[in-house]
Amino acid sequence: MKLLWFCAAGYSFFVGSGLIIIAIVLSAFHKKLWLNIVIYLLFINGLFLIFLSSTPLTFWFYIIWSIAIICWLYLVVQKTPRVLKHSIILRIIAAFLSVTAMVTELRFQLTPNFPKEKFEKLYVIGDSVSAGIGGINEETWPKIICNEHEINIINLSESSATVTSAMRQANQVDSENAIVLLEIGGNDLFAPTPYSKFEEDLERLIKKTSGPKRMVIMLELPLQPWHIKYGRIQRKLAKQHDIILIPKRFFVSILSTKDATVDLAHLSPSGHKLMAEKVWNLLKNSLFATEF
Repeated sequence: MKLLWFCAAGYSFFVGSGLIIIAIVLSAFHKKLWLNIVIYLLFINGLFLIFLSSTPLTFWFYIIWSIAIICWLYLVVQKTPRVLKHSIILRIIAAFLSVTAMVTELRFQLTPNFPKEKFEKLYVIGDSVSAGIGGINEETWPKIICNEHEINIINLSESSATVTSAMRQANQVDSENAIVLLEIGGNDLFAPTPYSKFEEDLERLIKKTSGPKRMVIMLELPLQPWHIKYGRIQRKLAKQHDIILIPKRFFVSILSTKDATVDLAHLSPSGHKLMAEKVWNLLKNSLFATEF
């Protein structure tokens, strides 16, 4: 289970890329059989960790990177003078692209900077992670923040919400001086919603909740390897509309905590407390207590 969360947070991408870089460097000394075996093991394990990380780099980057890796592998297998003549160039290209992949993804792992101005309200648009699962006297994380810090929070979340149904929530956002937190999309992964529909409705949601005096924040989704396009869509729209994207490691750090969930997806009472603490630490400098 620890490996699952390690990969879901995206950390395995850096370990996997690092293993491939080490394998590329060692391939310069691949004359001995045992060293070749080490190279192959490093490559296979690195590839496996990258795959499980579900890192949504662009499609074309993955294609170019794959071509470079395939050429490098051909170099490792073949030992003809013609191939060895270009060995240095092939290794440099493959290693350079691997390092570029790590640096590119690192930007999405860092906690983003928030504007210095303060906002009066926090709107939460989300699914059952924020709405709760309907337990008696259930204290969701928005309610906990509201009670502990006297912050004006309007929790519009609905159980089983998707990016499409969340427009009902967005229509209730009526204050300009506010932060809008989008905790949405998990149910679209499980359904799953067609990519084109997901992108179209998520963009509508972002446009609806954006405003000159608002700050829109979106939680990045932990992904399955076969659904990384959802992550690409999130990153693309976040960049286009200049909204803040919180790294997926943020949410995974909550889900992976002992007893924080009831079923690996829905938060337990201790999970809501933990998420309240983490969200508050993110936003405390951007919100101030107000009468409501």
